[in-house]
Amino acid sequence: MNDTQYMGDNQIGLPGSMVSILVVMVVGLILWVVPCWKIFRKAGFSGWWSLALLIPGINVFMMYYLAFADWPSLRGRNLAIDPPPAHSHRAVPPHA
Repeated sequence: MNDTQYMGDNQIGLPGSMVSILVVMVVGLILWVVPCWKIFRKAGFSGWWSLALLIPGINVFMMYYLAFADWPSLRGRNLAIDPPPAHSHRAVPPHA
């Protein structure tokens, strides 16, 4: 009997289940970061802040900050007092 460890048919050194776990983790991270990137951008923050959501502990802080911070995209607008116009049609002068 050899002293070498049997790795099965997989020659890359990682068991197949470990590769599939890594693929699922990468896909899950993409599915989490991309929407958060869009949310940060719409709020007026840099999209790069969404990468901080990958750090345990920081992600909870970032979500609370995003929820309760004054968004730069809404500065100068008070939606409770000045709602956006329902229709933004320009008045067209009548033809003479």
